[in-house]
Amino acid sequence: SYIRPLSWSRRLCNVQRRVASLRPMKQDWETPFGMPQRTTRLFGSKRGVPGNPLGTIAIYNEQTTLPDIDETTIRETIQRISRILGYETYDVTLLLVDDDEMRETNLESRGIDSPTDILSFPFHFHKKPGLLEEPEFDIPDYYTLGDMMVCVPYVIRRCQEDQEQYQQNRDEE
Repeated sequence: SYIRPLSWSRRLCNVQRRVASLRPMKQDWETPFGMPQRTTRLFGSKRGVPGNPLGTIAIYNEQTTLPDIDETTIRETIQRISRILGYETYDVTLLLVDDDEMRETNLESRGIDSPTDILSFPFHFHKKPGLLEEPEFDIPDYYTLGDMMVCVPYVIRRCQEDQEQYQQNRDEE
């Protein structure tokens, strides 16, 4: 089994502490479509077992650039992707942040003092693309894909730059 470098573990712990501080103490978890789940649990479950509930998709919207961002559509998209990959029973956490928060986390986790579009903190290593190692222990906490942090203003800027570049290329033709 691969041992994660200490610096990676420290960075992961910082993000996990951040996510934990955002989670309410008690919450009624819902499926991505707003319907109550059949069972009560706070963590994911083993994939491929009939009847296992869907994983929880926790979205923490701390950004102010798009105040009316559609979290329902984001949640449904993550659920579809999880289903396609075969990990729909695993939990996922998404943090939507502004430049300052991303810059700080990027500095802590990668040593780069600037924002970036996304940082991901996977909970498991993959055997090959699309296939994760099975959790070492059959404990619900272990059925999580990990945490993702998206810098909304950075993504918007990049999309605008790409759109401008595309338009310039079309104009040159």
